[in-house]
Amino acid sequence: MAGFRKIIIHGLGKSVSIIPTKLLTKLSNQRLILPFYHSVSDKELPHLKHLYPIKGVKEFITDLDFLLSHFVPVDYHEFLKLARNKDQKGKCAFLLSFDDGLKEFHDIIAPILLKKGIPAICFVNSGFIDNKDLFFRFKASLLVEEFTRNPKLLKETGSFFKDSQDFRSDILSVNYQNKKILEQYGILEHLIRV
Repeated sequence: MAGFRKIIIHGLGKSVSIIPTKLLTKLSNQRLILPFYHSVSDKELPHLKHLYPIKGVKEFITDLDFLLSHFVPVDYHEFLKLARNKDQKGKCAFLLSFDDGLKEFHDIIAPILLKKGIPAICFVNSGFIDNKDLFFRFKASLLVEEFTRNPKLLKETGSFFKDSQDFRSDILSVNYQNKKILEQYGILEHLIRV
């Protein structure tokens, strides 16, 4: 069933991509969009690599140029005004947001946004500032990366995995309630240098 779902989503994505943006906006009556990113980087980010596709700087700039050619960037306050306007008449607008408050927002993304005059929201989890802690999903990605690079380590550490061949999906399926499982390996400390 998951394979069929991917085929449908891929097919819809392809068909929508041939519809001009102005027509799509008119047909959908959606004049306010909220694109979001986790990070932007030309470097491999092991803590994100196994979770989300990450755009490079050129791809990100291309995205921004596309958005600017079809929509007006708005800040949070203007977004609220537009969102309260139920008839959605007027300008087509976008508000960018960035999850997780990663350092690439400061180092890469913010300078690009400032240069282009685009406001954005960056969500920061205070528990992760200065790497006091790391989001459990990022820890899972680091473990997958380490075990992929060093399969012997997987055997040496022992694991809760049913099938060591499928360790990737097992690790990535860890949820918030059982996140302590990720700590059992005792190797995260030297991996967390994000």
